[in-house]
Amino acid sequence: MFHISPDSRVGIRAPRTARNAGEKNEPFGPDALEFATRRYMQRDVEFEVDTVDKNGGFIGSLYLNKTENAAIALVREGLASVHDFSAEGLAWAKQLYDAEAAAKQNKLGVSGT
Repeated sequence: MFHISPDSRVGIRAPRTARNAGEKNEPFGPDALEFATRRYMQRDVEFEVDTVDKNGGFIGSLYLNKTENAAIALVREGLASVHDFSAEGLAWAKQLYDAEAAAKQNKLGVSGT
């Protein structure tokens, strides 16, 4: 199962979607989920595992067609923001910051508010 975590361990922070009736969606959470589902589900993707969390969940990078990094795509669309602390050590940190700058310039999603 593919899950976009709002967790910031992969250089970004994506807005949350409600998981039950007692929770509320964060702004742009449903949009980020729809984008990721439409773009990456039922597609040939590659996943690079960086680490495993304490619950056994994989933390890493998702690629479409071996070239499109899902985190960068979400930031470029304004559907996630860069988490500075966790982005610092990533080889593709500059691409994240460039994507965020473009989203801000175009006033998209979380970057445009």
